[in-house]
Amino acid sequence: MKLPLLLLALAALLSWAAFSLEKVETPAIATAQRREPAAIPSTQTASETPAQVSPPAMSGPPLFRPAEAPATSDENETGQRFSLVGLAGASGDRVAFLKDEATTEVARVRVGQIIGEWTVEEIDRNCASLLRRRERQNVCLS
Repeated sequence: MKLPLLLLALAALLSWAAFSLEKVETPAIATAQRREPAAIPSTQTASETPAQVSPPAMSGPPLFRPAEAPATSDENETGQRFSLVGLAGASGDRVAFLKDEATTEVARVRVGQIIGEWTVEEIDRNCASLLRRRERQNVCLS
């Protein structure tokens, strides 16, 4: 209950301060605004034209680069991508048969086993879940 009242009081104080500052005018600024600027005598003749000033040339690398797709290899590396070719066993003791897409070798794994750089995290009725660091790969029967 106290917090909303405190916030309301703070908002009122800030708006009052902003309103008060709009009314304040310092004497130096007020007199400077009222005076007209002194005329500057021209030293140019009619045939002279002001020099064109070009912006400085930018040096260094460009600020932005065009977007590029990451390089992809045509061949899969061993132990990176798998497909699920079969499942066996009861729910507590399931076995997954994973085929390495690069070598076409089939491995039989259980939950907790490591295949390549991947750890088998979970095996359910249709899918197996593999984990590597923070990356997850779900492979399902098709």
